[in-house]
Amino acid sequence: MTTDTNAAIVAALATVAATATPRPAANGKVLFILSEAVTFNGEVIKDFAYRRATGRDMRKALNTPKNGDRYLGLMVDLAELPEAFFLSLAGPDFMAFTDVLDGFFSRPQAT
Repeated sequence: MTTDTNAAIVAALATVAATATPRPAANGKVLFILSEAVTFNGEVIKDFAYRRATGRDMRKALNTPKNGDRYLGLMVDLAELPEAFFLSLAGPDFMAFTDVLDGFFSRPQAT
């Protein structure tokens, strides 16, 4: 790869990483800002809100045998949006949101 290609990849990853930073939203939800807006059902969507996972959500996810289905199921449940919405996201946004979901599978960090 060339230096320009490497720089472009690093810049793209930094942009996606910035969108994965949770931001407060209404009703105790968290806002996920997309790096690339999507048009879904005729509406341009630049962000979406999701709630934090509960024990019930985690139990359901852990009982899902395939990782891809596990993440997609959590996305649908936590954001209360249809599966088709998440399948229409740009790949980097989809993966950035899976990174957010990974945080629910980790033990809390000591503060």
